[in-house]
Amino acid sequence: SDRIQWLPGNFAIERRFEGKGPMGTMSGLEVIAYDTAKKAYTYSYVDSTGAVGGGTATPSGSAWTFAGSGSMGGR
Repeated sequence: SDRIQWLPGNFAIERRFEGKGPMGTMSGLEVIAYDTAKKAYTYSYVDSTGAVGGGTATPSGSAWTFAGSGSMGGR
């Protein structure tokens, strides 16, 4: 399941998610925000499996392209 909401000021959204996958039940948090200094959308995430990461997000019409990196368990 996903719950997405605007944070105050409408410069960022918070996404809280949970579900089941190969490693079992998991949950996490992602924030997508507009960085006025970089003039770009950025995102960061963390979840209960130990995955963390982030990068940039580029909108084009109704689609978004996410580019970044992440790790799980230090890898």
